[in-house]
Amino acid sequence: MKKIILSYKVPCPTKPLIQLFSELKEYAKIHPLISKAKETVTKQNKYRITEKPFKYLPISISYFATVKSSVNEIEYSISKIPLSKLTIKYIFLSFDYKTTEIKCFLELESTLIGKSILFRKLIKSQDELMNSLPQYFKK
Repeated sequence: MKKIILSYKVPCPTKPLIQLFSELKEYAKIHPLISKAKETVTKQNKYRITEKPFKYLPISISYFATVKSSVNEIEYSISKIPLSKLTIKYIFLSFDYKTTEIKCFLELESTLIGKSILFRKLIKSQDELMNSLPQYFKK
C-alpha cells in the first residue's frame, strides 16, 4: 500500500472549494486527467469517470467514484480500476475568508507492476489541480 499526505494553501474561500469538490461533474472540468464525470442512475453520489491518463496516447479508461462528504471533508472511493483500490480524501481548513489549506490524503492499494508510476501520476495531477484553483475562481 502506498500513502501520502499532500498539503496545499490556496487563495480561495473554503465554502466554494467544498462545493466544487463535492460536485464531481464540476470538479472534472478542472481536473487535469478527467475528461468526463457522469452520475450513475443506480446510486446517488456515484459517478462513472472517463479519464485520458496520457495525453500522447489515444486511450481512455473508465472507473467509478463514490463521493462521501461531511462538514469540511470530502472522500472519493475509486473502484473498477484493475487490481487496485484508490481513496482520495480532502480536508479543508479555513485560514481566513480568502485562504484555505487543503490536506489531500492519497491511498493506493494495488498489485499492478506500475503502481509507483500510477502513484506519481496521482500526485502530479493533484499538484496541477491545486495550481489551477485560483484561476477557476477568478472566472
